[in-house]
Amino acid sequence: MVRQEDIHAAVVPITTILEKSEQAALHAQINPGEALIIPSCSTKTTSDHTAGEEATAIHITVSETCEGFVYTVGELRHNAQ
Repeated sequence: MVRQEDIHAAVVPITTILEKSEQAALHAQINPGEALIIPSCSTKTTSDHTAGEEATAIHITVSETCEGFVYTVGELRHNAQ
């Protein structure tokens, strides 16, 4: 029987890896003199079985979408004066 704890145990490590990967991908796109505002991310998890169902195996998909914003540090300082 599929337990919610089983699903959670599979999702947490995958989510952690995705978050690190997304952060690295966003930071790789920053040019000198720019800074990244902390990105907003949303995670979606689906599985072919839900908690309480009988199953010998379960397929879980985790996807994450992040949206980051970059600003130019010099421009921000200039506008703040």
